[in-house]
Amino acid sequence: MKKTLILVLVLGFGLVGCSKKEAPVEPVPTEDGIFKISEESLQPEFESVDYGFRVKGPEGWVKAVDELGMLVTYLKPGDPESFQENITIAREVKGDFNLADYVTGTAGQIAEFFPESEVTSRETTTLASREAEKLHYVFNIEGMTLETEQVIVERPTEFMVFTFMATPAQFEGTYAEFTKVLDSVQLVGDEN
Repeated sequence: MKKTLILVLVLGFGLVGCSKKEAPVEPVPTEDGIFKISEESLQPEFESVDYGFRVKGPEGWVKAVDELGMLVTYLKPGDPESFQENITIAREVKGDFNLADYVTGTAGQIAEFFPESEVTSRETTTLASREAEKLHYVFNIEGMTLETEQVIVERPTEFMVFTFMATPAQFEGTYAEFTKVLDSVQLVGDEN
């Protein structure tokens, strides 16, 4: 459980300074010295046969696959001097936890690792016609305040964790992109 949360947070903070030159994909230099993002990284669709899901990310956001243990990450391009909003989709082997225990443990870890954090809401929702839990919290790290929402869905052998992270000033303006991603999720295969 700690692995997923820590990886999500590390990835989010690793992306803080990303610009088009530092996007989490291999940049392609052009003749005039300006870097371009690969076409594949700008395609919003992602499908994993191995993990049995499809999703469509936000148009124009940069997609990175299997970065730091995440299944897929979408990063909003923007000002390299500011935090870049991001959406990550990760998975964690279920073990002996049920959904409620996993979410309670995640909320506890947020409080443990980020003592100035505040879980502002926890509610039951649905994702791809399955019961899911939504956690919304705000925390401070190294002088930066970040607002985060996680939607966690239980599958037969794993939890899938969908995370949106932004500064409070960015959150409201791009939250709709996260809801579109959630609405696009399709769980497929034998263990959907």
